Amino acid sequence: MRKTSTKPQWLLIAIFLTFFLPSGAWALDENGIPEPGEIIAEISSTLHPATLRRGENVRVNVQVKIIPGWHIYSVIAQGDDAPPPSDVSLLDSPLIEDGPAYETRPINDFDPVIGMKLSYHKGKAILYRNLKVPDDLELGNYQANVQVRFQTCSDRLCLPPEVKVVSLDYTIEEGPVRAEYQYADRSIDNLPSQGMNHLTDGGLWSFIALAALMGLASLITPCVFPMIPITVSFFSKQAEGKRSTLIKLATIFALGIILTYTGTGLLLSAIFGAGSALQLATNPYVNLVIGIVFILFAFSLMGLFEITIPGGVQGYFDQKARKLGGVPGVLLMGFTFTLTAFTCTVQFVGTMLIAAAQGEWIWPVLGMLVFSSVFAFPFFLLALAPRLIKKMQGKSGAWLGRSKVVLGVLELMASIKFLSNADLVWQTDLISRNTAILVWLILLACIIFYLVWTALRPKFNKSISQWVSVLTFMVLFILLGRGYNDQSLGSL
Repeated sequence: MRKTSTKPQWLLIAIFLTFFLPSGAWALDENGIPEPGEIIAEISSTLHPATLRRGENVRVNVQVKIIPGWHIYSVIAQGDDAPPPSDVSLLDSPLIEDGPAYETRPINDFDPVIGMKLSYHKGKAILYRNLKVPDDLELGNYQANVQVRFQTCSDRLCLPPEVKVVSLDYTIEEGPVRAEYQYADRSIDNLPSQGMNHLTDGGLWSFIALAALMGLASLITPCVFPMIPITVSFFSKQAEGKRSTLIKLATIFALGIILTYTGTGLLLSAIFGAGSALQLATNPYVNLVIGIVFILFAFSLMGLFEITIPGGVQGYFDQKARKLGGVPGVLLMGFTFTLTAFTCTVQFVGTMLIAAAQGEWIWPVLGMLVFSSVFAFPFFLLALAPRLIKKMQGKSGAWLGRSKVVLGVLELMASIKFLSNADLVWQTDLISRNTAILVWLILLACIIFYLVWTALRPKFNKSISQWVSVLTFMVLFILLGRGYNDQSLGSL
C-alpha cells in the first residue's frame, strides 16, 4: 500500500489569497469605479471644546481615513489644472470662521494620474478649521453642520468630487473666556510618516507575506525540493563530522543565497526609484508587457518550456565552488545553487518584483530579503537536525508537478489583473470586470478539475491535503461567482 502524502498544498491557496485579495478588497465595477456603498474615505469630525463660552476660540477637527491605494488632495489650491482642493466649512452656523482650512503634513510627489507634482494625503489625514464664538450669541444648545469637500484618486483613476456633511452638537454656557481658549489653536497633530502608514494600512505587510509565501512555494518546486538534502549532504561532508563546523557552513550557505537575491533587490532599487516604479506600474504598455510575462511564467511552470541559466555558467561556478572548498566554497555554492534553482524560482521572483513596483524603493530589497531568508531557512534547519535529510530522500514525486501546474494557473489569473490595467487606461473595454471574473472562474474550474482528476487516477498518490485544496478552490469559485454580472463581491 502506498504511503499517503500530506504535502503543503495549502501554500497554493495562501498565495492566491495574499496576492489577489489585497488588490481587490474593495469591489470595483467594469470601469474600475467602486461599487455603490463602498467607502473610499471615511469622514468623522469633532469640535474642541464641545462646551463653549462667548468670545472663545474653537476648532473643528475632521479626521479622514483613506483605504489603501487611494488618496485625497491638500486643502491648498495647486493650480488650474490640478484637482480641486479639499475644504472644511460650516453651513448656516452662528460660529464665525477664523481663517482658511489647514491640514496635517501632506505628501508632495508626482501624481501619475494627473501628470503633475501635487500635495495629497494617504492612509490618514486631519483637516482643521478655526472658529470664533460671537460675543452676543445666546446661551443654549446648538448643532453645527460641518461640510467637507474632497476628491479621492487612486494610481489609476479619480472619482468625482464628493461633499459630506457631519453634524456636531455643542453648548453655549455662561462664564468668562477660559485661558486655554483665549487664542486660536493652530497646532498640527503629528501623524505617523507615510512610510509607517504603509506598515499600518496593510500594503507593505501584504507584500512581505507574499514574499514569504513565494519563498515557501519555491521550495516545493521539482528543481528545488529534491536538491535540498543533496546540497546539505555536500557541505555536511565539508564539515568532516564536526557539528559546529556544519552549522557554520550551513549558515554561510544560506547567506550565499540571501546575498544573491537581496543584491538583486538592491540593484533594482538603484535602477528604479519609488517615483519611476509608480509610473511604470501605471503605464499601460508596462502593464501589457507584465501581463504577457506572467503568461510566459505560467506556461513555464506548467512545463511547456523552461527558463534556464546557460549550463556553461552553472558548471563554471559549480566547479569553482567544489575546488575552493571550506567557507569560500560553500558561499560560492550558495550562489551556484541560486543559479541552478533559477528555472523554478524565476516565476516567483518575477511575480514578487512586479508587486514591488506598486510600493516604495525599499520594497524590492525587503521582498528579496524575506523571500531569500525563507528560501534558505531549510538548509540551516537540516544542518541542526541531519536525521531529517534521510526522511526527505524520496519524498519528491508527482505532487511537486501538480503544485507547479496549479501555481501556473494562478500566474495566469495574475496576468488578467495587469492586462485589465492596460485595458482600463486605453478604455478598449476588452477586459471588463465581468470578463475578468469570468476568466478567473474558468481558471479556478480548471484547477478544481485538475486536482480532482489527478486525485482519482490510480497511479498518483492520494492525500487528504489535495482534497482540502479542492474544497478550498471550490469555495473560492463560489465566492468569486457572486461577483459576476456586476454583483458586489462584498469584503472580497
